[in-house]
Amino acid sequence: MLLYYSKPVYSQCPNGQAAGTTAFDTTIAFGAGIVSTQVKFPKFDPQTGMVTCVKLCVTIKGIIDTVALENYSSAAQNASYTYTRNDTITGPGIPSYLTSNANLGFGPFALSATNGVPGSGPDFFSVGPDTVLTRVLCSNISDSATIAQFYGVNDSVIYNYAIDANAVGVVTGGSYFSFVLSSALVNFHFSYCTCPSSSLL
Repeated sequence: MLLYYSKPVYSQCPNGQAAGTTAFDTTIAFGAGIVSTQVKFPKFDPQTGMVTCVKLCVTIKGIIDTVALENYSSAAQNASYTYTRNDTITGPGIPSYLTSNANLGFGPFALSATNGVPGSGPDFFSVGPDTVLTRVLCSNISDSATIAQFYGVNDSVIYNYAIDANAVGVVTGGSYFSFVLSSALVNFHFSYCTCPSSSLL
């Protein structure tokens, strides 16, 4: 996991002082199958100022690493595969709608009758890696009661991220072999809109 920190300046706070933002960025690689993890960001130290908003944006890249379909029957067949996926993010300030669903179909692909040589010839189809899905999910939090959850010293805000990804290959009729692996890259960009403590006096 990679975590980057930045603190640029923007807009204005009370008494005309410059406002700012404290941002964190991390990218996680998820392997094939059902995967879940916790993502932690530092809470904001109330002694350094106040938080006026919290922003979380998650960029999801769904990747099919490898698809292999082979016809083992003595007649030509059509092949296809489907990619299904459900992403769920839970944690402070996250509304129930911060989820992503996908159900993608690919094919059909024509496969000839088996040539008796596994992994080659016109009876075999293989492709990958291929990015088949890119989604951006964002949540902007400005409610003061919710923002109170993000204050703390030597403590973390914890988000739970879960992916249920599955890809299935099908060859119509007869015997066949299918092999599909999928993975994902997920970027989390988390930021506090801040005002320095001196502007609150």
